[in-house]
Amino acid sequence: MEMTTLNDTNTKPCRNIFMQLLAFMLLLLGSHSAMAAACSGGGGTYAINLPATIVVPRDLAVGQPITPWILGSGIASYSCPYPNVYTYYARGTAGQKPSIAPAGTTYSDNTYPSYTGYYNLYSTGVAGIGMAVMYISKSDNGGYGCSSTRYYDLSQQTPNTTTGWTGAPCYTRVYQGQPVTGSFSGQAAVRLVRIAGPMASGGRTYAGSLTQVCAVAGGPYSTGSGVVPLDSAPCASFNITSATIQAAACTTPDVLVDLGSHNVNDTDLANIGSTTTPVAVNIKLNNCPAGMNAIQYRIEPKTTVVNQALSVVSLDGNASASGVGVQLLNSAGTAPFALSTTTFQTFSGYNPSTGGNYVIPLKARYYRTGVLKPGTATSSMVFTMQYL
Repeated sequence: MEMTTLNDTNTKPCRNIFMQLLAFMLLLLGSHSAMAAACSGGGGTYAINLPATIVVPRDLAVGQPITPWILGSGIASYSCPYPNVYTYYARGTAGQKPSIAPAGTTYSDNTYPSYTGYYNLYSTGVAGIGMAVMYISKSDNGGYGCSSTRYYDLSQQTPNTTTGWTGAPCYTRVYQGQPVTGSFSGQAAVRLVRIAGPMASGGRTYAGSLTQVCAVAGGPYSTGSGVVPLDSAPCASFNITSATIQAAACTTPDVLVDLGSHNVNDTDLANIGSTTTPVAVNIKLNNCPAGMNAIQYRIEPKTTVVNQALSVVSLDGNASASGVGVQLLNSAGTAPFALSTTTFQTFSGYNPSTGGNYVIPLKARYYRTGVLKPGTATSSMVFTMQYL
């Protein structure tokens, strides 16, 4: 009887230990079934290649783009399985906010229909030039309501992403018994933009690390306010190359025009409104670089305008003659060339593909305005260029 009692006492602890181990194993199995499976893919380093030299018109307006959107040389692609659980899970990619200094201004752009808004610009290291950084997210998980391409400003943060990251994870309900694997990708792009301040010709833009794109695999998701963790799959790096900025402008030498010597008794100045024979005024545009959108110009009166409609200006303070003014004409010498302090005309001869040397041909002559007095008859006008 005593042996039987000992045997019963010894077997009870063993039975209890077995039951405890079984319960612990079941708990582990239950926890594993609810965990998010890791994504695969990713990794790699991709370049965003700016042109080696970028010609920027000297007078390009602030806020105007300098380059098109330039995409990275590759795409970070991931495959992310959903657990076989009836609940919502997050899948997708996220882009990291660049660590380079902000430029302190924004750029409005509606190039892409799925993103209409503004970008916070980053510093390029060249005065007058800023950089917008775009993150492009694409999701396609096989028809479970999460297929789209979206565009984001990488300097912004959106809900449901970790701090410093911008992304577009999909929250999809997976029905138990119908597991699915989604395909997701992320890419970066940049665009240079003219910002306020003088532009330094010859400066080189920032080169180096720009952003990372990583997989997002979070869940389960139910409240709409959770933070999506980053998955353990390798991230992809996007680096940017540098460019030399060339501030574009032509060389425009002064133009001296000899309108000739005339006798006050000459028949061509016999009456008020009489004129002398027109003389060529050739305005040279030398060494114009290629790559500008347009060259514009205007001619401003520097002395009093005697007749605006006829483009006649008075003589300057160095003149000793009187009774005449100077009239500016078109290239044929048949009509007045409009003088203006505000309105530019576009030079139609410029070739953006080649640049080069050009001439704007005009003509000028004396125009009698009153009683003639002999002496030197000098005047001047200001030729102003605008490069766009």
